[in-house]
This record gives sequence, C-alpha cells and structure tokens, in this order.
Amino acid sequence: MSAPAAAIPVTPVPLWKLLGAVPSAWVAALVFGLGTSALLVGGGRELGLPASQSMIITLVPFLAALAVLFPAGWFLGRRWPNAVVITALVLGFLGVLVTAFAPTSMMIAAGRVGSGIGAGAIVGVATVLLSRVAPGRSVALLVSALVLVLAGVAGWFAGTALEAQLGFRPVVLLSCIALGGAGLLTVVAAVHGLVRRT
Repeated sequence: MSAPAAAIPVTPVPLWKLLGAVPSAWVAALVFGLGTSALLVGGGRELGLPASQSMIITLVPFLAALAVLFPAGWFLGRRWPNAVVITALVLGFLGVLVTAFAPTSMMIAAGRVGSGIGAGAIVGVATVLLSRVAPGRSVALLVSALVLVLAGVAGWFAGTALEAQLGFRPVVLLSCIALGGAGLLTVVAAVHGLVRRT
C-alpha cells in the first residue's frame, strides 16, 4: 500500500499582519451600518424619494460592488494585503464624500458603489488572512465575523439616532473619521512589515 498523501500545510500569518485588514473590515461594517441607516431614514426624506426607491439606491449599489470586489480582495490580498486595504480605504473614503455631498439620487448611488468597492476588497483581504492564521484559524474567523456583525449593528443604531439630531449628511461624513483610523492602522502594519524585511 502506498503511504497516504501528506496534508498541505497552511502557511501561518503573523498576527501583526492582521493589524490593518481585520480592524478595517470591522470599520467597513460600522460605516455600512452608519451610512445605510442614515440614508434610509434621512436621505429619502431630503430627496423626496419613496421608501422603496431609497432602499434600492442605498443598498443595491453597495452590496453589488461588495460582492464583485470580494474575490479581488481575496486573491490580491494573499500577496499585497496592506496595499489592497489602503487602496480600498481611499476608494471607500471617496465614496463616503460623494454620498455625503450628493445632490441627486444617482450621485448617492455612485457614492455607494465606491463605498461597496472598498468594503468588498477589505473584507476579502481580511478573510484570506484570517483563513491562514495557524493554529486557531477557525476561532479567529468566528470571532472576527462576530465583531463584524456587532459593528454593523452598532453602526445601524448609531446612524438612526444621530440622523434624527444631525441629518443624514453629517452622519455619513462621520464615517471618514473611522476610515481614517483604519487607514492609520494599516499604514502602521505596512511600515512594520517593511522594517521586518530590512
């Protein structure tokens, strides 16, 4: 009898490599909840849109872009995780700005596409990195997914509450602060990686 084939080992990912992508994925979920709830409540009211149309321009562009870019984040994140995350954060930042200052529903939809592109790529990178954490990658994926959901729910309730006080545009702009913090963490991770290589 031939010997059984050896299992292909998973190349472990150092925990410091998660510093940029994983918190950025949590921030993307927070930003999604924050902006989506504010837009659904206040965006449609300000632009005079019915609830169904407001839901379409808020959710469909974001989720479609996220679904398309998730595989790109997965594949490119294997080799250039921090570069992909930084690029995605910039695109998400621009999407938030377009959404916040959009005068029409079409501009809001365009901004949501930009935000969805950024979120999809970031979540793809975070997922592929977490899948390579050894040992304990199952636990890491579970915990990260749980925090992702909690961040989205917290963002949703915060967006609803803040929109009632500030309007939807300032609430959407608040996302820029969270995205900036995630960008700073990713830059720190990238610099740390360059230092370790020298």
